[in-house]
Amino acid sequence: MITRFCPAKINLSLRVGPHREDGFHELSSLVALLDWGDELSLEWSPGKSPVELEISGADLPADEANLVYRAVMAFRKKFPQLPPVRLHLQKNLPVEAGLGGGSSNAVQTLLGLEALSGERLSKPERIAMAATLGSDCPLFTEGRAVGFLGRGEILQPLAESLYQKLHHQRVLVLKPYFSVPTAWAFQKWRNKALKTTEANQVSPEKWRHAETKRLANVEQIQGLPNDLYPLVAEKYPALPVLGRQFFEEFGLTLQMTGSGSACFAFLPDGFSGEDKKAVEERVFCSLGEDTLLKTGYLY
Repeated sequence: MITRFCPAKINLSLRVGPHREDGFHELSSLVALLDWGDELSLEWSPGKSPVELEISGADLPADEANLVYRAVMAFRKKFPQLPPVRLHLQKNLPVEAGLGGGSSNAVQTLLGLEALSGERLSKPERIAMAATLGSDCPLFTEGRAVGFLGRGEILQPLAESLYQKLHHQRVLVLKPYFSVPTAWAFQKWRNKALKTTEANQVSPEKWRHAETKRLANVEQIQGLPNDLYPLVAEKYPALPVLGRQFFEEFGLTLQMTGSGSACFAFLPDGFSGEDKKAVEERVFCSLGEDTLLKTGYLY
């Protein structure tokens, strides 16, 4: 049996660019991984079904609608001689939170099948296969903080100085009671925000070139823009209110990851247990006691 850790991700920045001919948008993001995530186990199965998937911790489909299932089938298409496989997914990450849980599960499925079978994908093959599963999937193939462009398939290694700034940074992650479907966020962007942004006035190639240079020159790791945040904040005004309270009361910058609804804040050195308790009380007062809170480290 092979066991794989499926880390969450947080988008430190997310820029949405021109609409592409394939229906997607150009994206640019700086992403880091968290030491918090799901757990996936894989083993060969004596059964006849090519995929046996069991899920604990969340009510999710265990068929073609699940990225783990689809990742197995993509790998089997490349290596059709493989025997049936049984997988168990322990979900710890919330869904529709912007933490990339499903994408992380899919990539760890590919990596687990490589380890279990001994069949190896080259790095370009792995990225290409991951890209067929979802826009967030390729970034998880790196196993560390990375920038990405395109619809997620163009990975941009970070300068070592920037990586060292991110490595082992402590963050507080919160998931409100509400979820934000990614499709809804991008539809809102197309309907409203894209009409007022300069990104719509340039070609995808020119925009990507500009974002490549911008990613290469990122130095600050706090307060970077997320183009989808204003749309989510408009629907859920408790988020910007909490953001102001975080800054005024604790000096913390609250940011949203991906299309939300999960948010995060970097915790400074010396952030004590009493500080954390005060922050938790503020969060529960603003968003309710069913808000999920987690402290972790980036890597």
